[in-house]
Amino acid sequence: MSTTTINTCSIAELWDDPEWEHVSRSYGYEGGYEGMPTPNPQRQHYERLEAAGVSTILRVDSGGLLVGFAILITTINPHYGQRVTIVESAYILPRHRSSAGVRLVRAAESAAVSLGSVCMIATAPIGSRLGRLYELLGFRGTSTTYMRMLG
Repeated sequence: MSTTTINTCSIAELWDDPEWEHVSRSYGYEGGYEGMPTPNPQRQHYERLEAAGVSTILRVDSGGLLVGFAILITTINPHYGQRVTIVESAYILPRHRSSAGVRLVRAAESAAVSLGSVCMIATAPIGSRLGRLYELLGFRGTSTTYMRMLG
């Protein structure tokens, strides 16, 4: 069985990995918002977040190959005046999930704590495996996200 590791990396290390296109497309297919156009990740925007010092990138590798990732955004929430970490995206290829999902969420929590966050905020598609994982790990629903396409 392959060893699964989770480490921080830069956007360049994630984006330039030969497996990134496959992992990114799989995430877009499975994790996209219903009604939105096909995902089209914008590297330059992620690089700006990284340059501003507000993003943390976690990569999941199995047997030396990229199989998942999480992108965290940590900033001061102006309404509360507290540092919070938002899981902008998180994904692991289905055949590599098993305990890696739990480990990825725990690694994200650890990163958030080390950055001084008082909480971590995550979203998941309604009825998804990811949503169930968050609940099993002690996350609780605090609000519902609504979306309406415009134009």
